[in-house]
Amino acid sequence: MGHSEEYKKLKKHYHEDRYGILKIEANLSNEEEDWGRVVFDAGDTEIEVTGSSADFIMSIFDLKGGFAERDEGILDISATPAGDPQGYYELLEYFIDPPNEDRQEKAFERAQSGETDIPDSIGLEAALQASLEGEMGHSDLKIIVENYHEVIALRMLHMRQVDAEIKKYKQKQSHNQERFVKYLDLAGDILQDRYFTESPLEGYQDYNDTCIADIEFLMNKLLDIKQRHEELMRDIEVDGDGRLDSATAIPNLLDQYARYYELAGEPLRDLAVSLEDAPVEELSEIADVLKFLDKSGHSELAGIVDPDLRNGAFHLSYEIDHENGVISIFSGRDKGRYQIAEYGFQEFVSEYRYVQDVVPAIIFSYVTVSEILTVQYLRSNDFVSRIVEEADPEMFD
Repeated sequence: MGHSEEYKKLKKHYHEDRYGILKIEANLSNEEEDWGRVVFDAGDTEIEVTGSSADFIMSIFDLKGGFAERDEGILDISATPAGDPQGYYELLEYFIDPPNEDRQEKAFERAQSGETDIPDSIGLEAALQASLEGEMGHSDLKIIVENYHEVIALRMLHMRQVDAEIKKYKQKQSHNQERFVKYLDLAGDILQDRYFTESPLEGYQDYNDTCIADIEFLMNKLLDIKQRHEELMRDIEVDGDGRLDSATAIPNLLDQYARYYELAGEPLRDLAVSLEDAPVEELSEIADVLKFLDKSGHSELAGIVDPDLRNGAFHLSYEIDHENGVISIFSGRDKGRYQIAEYGFQEFVSEYRYVQDVVPAIIFSYVTVSEILTVQYLRSNDFVSRIVEEADPEMFD
């Protein structure tokens, strides 16, 4: 069917008739339908073109100025690598679907059936960072452009898989499903409030500039902890009533708790610095992060981990009384050593099950938000504008 009528009118009046533009507007609100309006100066009259089709909106966005580095004003197409209107619009239409044509859906079908040729080793994050920094010759960025719709389809498919894994964890791994969902939402709300903005570019940039947690590392570490827990539980003796042998269980669970404590550090730090007026420079240590979260009204997040339980079982801060079922926690050394806390065995096991729920929930929130921000930027006018205006046209061959 081809492109929309308003898109064709825009091309004709601006690039063929060479009419000047008196006014150009585009609304890209997440809460309302996108729309655009251009008023041309046709000499003794004015011509207005309006519309809401995706190709028209994209054209307006790019002409008006798609990203912050360019001053407000109309794009000089002769200064782009394409060099002329025909070449420029050929590149733009590489990304834009005409009405009633959904290349993205077809790409999704190919991705589901495994019919894409995109290498597994492609560094999507590095490529998108290269697009932000104007490094249009980046090899992985070229692969993304060459397989644009397939790359988006694969990321959306991955998002579905992540969602399925979260539901699976909630149903089969969490000790308390309501608690798991609660902390999934608590962390997600903070991240979304900060990074889900009307500009996909700004949200994506802000997230990557602010957050330091390495999601791939966190997920691998979480898997390691989970596997270690399963191995330990196989080795722990259980009596006839189903009770764990404290001599083997408690030291191992203390070590596991310390691993969860360490794992929670960067995600909690990122949640803290994502809050308004956070003293970023003062939040390098988890103890400081927990204090700030508590003072800023996020006591539930501040109580995720107990600093008193941050050390492994054989650290001098612990004494385990197996006969009475008590873990005593100390601070200081030698004569200056004093008790700061005490846990009954069952109380500690409850704390351990608590971190088994809430720390993974927070990490899963990061995975979800990061994926959404990545796909939003990849599909955005911001990304397309950068490629069309700066990349060598040979990238599209």
